[in-house]
Amino acid sequence: MPNDMCFSLDQIVSACVPETPVISPDGRFIAYVRGEASKSGAHPVGDIWLIETKDGAETRLTSGDFRDETPSWSPCGRYLAFASDRAERGTPQIYLTPFQDAAPVQLTFQDGPATAPRWSPDGGMIACLISEAETENDRRRKQDEGDQWVVDEDPRRSHIWVVDLPPELDDLLAGKVTPAARRVTPLETHVGTMLGALYDWAPDSSGFAAHIADSPKVDHLWCADVATVTLQGDVNRLGTFWGLFTPPVYSPDGSAIAFIGAGDVAPMAIGVPYVVSVAGGDARPLPLSDRGSANSVTWMPDSRTLLVSLVESLQSSLYAVSVDDGIDRPAVSAGDMPGTIASHPSLSADGRIITFLRTDSTSPVDVWVGDIDGEATSVTDLNPWTRERPVGAARDISWESSDGKTIHGLLYLPVGYEDGQTYPLLTHIHGGPMGAWTHRFYCSWHDWALPMTQRGYAVFMPNPRGSSGRGPDYLAANNADLGGLEWTDIETGIDHLIDVGITDPDRLVIGGWSYGGYFTNWAITQSDRFKAAVSGAAITNWVSFNGTTDVRRIFDAYFAEPVSQNADALMERSPVRYFDRITTPTLYVHGDADIRVPISQSYEMYYGVKDRGVETEMVVYPREPHMITERNHQRDMLLRVFDWFEAHLEG
Repeated sequence: MPNDMCFSLDQIVSACVPETPVISPDGRFIAYVRGEASKSGAHPVGDIWLIETKDGAETRLTSGDFRDETPSWSPCGRYLAFASDRAERGTPQIYLTPFQDAAPVQLTFQDGPATAPRWSPDGGMIACLISEAETENDRRRKQDEGDQWVVDEDPRRSHIWVVDLPPELDDLLAGKVTPAARRVTPLETHVGTMLGALYDWAPDSSGFAAHIADSPKVDHLWCADVATVTLQGDVNRLGTFWGLFTPPVYSPDGSAIAFIGAGDVAPMAIGVPYVVSVAGGDARPLPLSDRGSANSVTWMPDSRTLLVSLVESLQSSLYAVSVDDGIDRPAVSAGDMPGTIASHPSLSADGRIITFLRTDSTSPVDVWVGDIDGEATSVTDLNPWTRERPVGAARDISWESSDGKTIHGLLYLPVGYEDGQTYPLLTHIHGGPMGAWTHRFYCSWHDWALPMTQRGYAVFMPNPRGSSGRGPDYLAANNADLGGLEWTDIETGIDHLIDVGITDPDRLVIGGWSYGGYFTNWAITQSDRFKAAVSGAAITNWVSFNGTTDVRRIFDAYFAEPVSQNADALMERSPVRYFDRITTPTLYVHGDADIRVPISQSYEMYYGVKDRGVETEMVVYPREPHMITERNHQRDMLLRVFDWFEAHLEG
């Protein structure tokens, strides 16, 4: 495909990314953050914008060479609280700003970062999460004794803090008063999960619902407590649950808390919405989780209905679900094409107007707004350049695996596709393994589908057993069998695409990131059918991974017993055990600062493959964690991925 038919690498890595849309209580305005797909300097940049829901008019509320994020409306709708690192890059604090042309006022002045502001329902307080900073004793010890540390000692926990506001906010904005922040949660507790700081105000402003763990270690966050916390710091734990990723939310009448956790099938069976009484008792799962995986829950004003964002196979939708009988109905329709809700929805105070982020196979993420039980439409067009070049069409596909189980996936056809012709096929494996491919605009440093269709490839994106979107049983179907029938699901999908004439056996390549990288390595030990592979941030040796990663506990279920006690099973499903089978030229890419999948994993595989005399290359990106963030690194990686596949396919 000529280069003038493809998105440029610079367009991809500098795309505009909307985040966290929140609607004003009266439904008149939406505040959201505009960020970028990568950072061009040492720190990311983001601004807060306002949209008028009536006509879509936009206003830029903040600007500057810093990161403003997570806006929160005051109950009166006249002010916004937000987090920003404008005072010290990389260390956000909480700020307050009115609609008028006035400079934001800083509310917190802590040594540690302050994030996730939440305005109290009575309007008198702003809560936030503040992470513990290095103490004076720590600094003195380093000066006197050195900078060594003891593993697992003195973890940096995050706590809920509260800022008490003056009766007249204009006095605060004018600098006449300076409020003080006070810590609420006990020192020995940590508020948050793997995905961030998660809590919600009680409707009477007397305290919070929160996910509470013993420490910020991921092993503790993976299985944490749902709890209530008073303003005096009293903690009432309502139960311990696996797989807490999204915020707990109080019902408007204060009687119940809704949250998303894992089902009772297995700790991996995440995405089940629950309701638990504040008075205590068992948490009740909602039955619609049998159809898919919930991503968010939001209470409607009646306290009897939950708005649930549910991934069902290859798309996601919003449902209004009765907490009494579990009956659900579509809550809002959005667009003419299947797509994906890409954010936690936000409701007006009366529950009638909703905003959220959405994407589909031909449109990148934008802000949408609509009426409950009605239609939603896009009110932003942040990346018009995506319409300047054609992209491949998406098809839903399904096939039978070796045991007769029906597997689903997406097929992106190459630009200019013609029936009867065959095309090179990229099999792209998703991360997780609890992730899933759904209808989205796949065009980023680690989502290669649409740029590959512009280069003449068909792209196969399978959701094998162990993927989300088909209920807890399907999510747990690869437990104690990682890479077993899961691999068969993928291989039979490739065979299906050969049989129907999309591709041929001589033009197959494979790649993926994180767990997708692991499965890429696994695939090239199980088959010699691939002409090239790209393995990103990949697990290659489950034994050494278990000893070095920050997510040890999560993988216990995949090996039937605690992984630290099961070395033989770990090695059986480790690609490094099967170096002698590998013939596929493979590119390894990895961030040097990755603690999720330490870079030693790629080194083990790279040197093993190289010693076998198989063509291979490894690229290391300095400073990068598990996700590649720097613009030049993203650009470089995309170029290497495209060139690697092209160099190893004839024609």
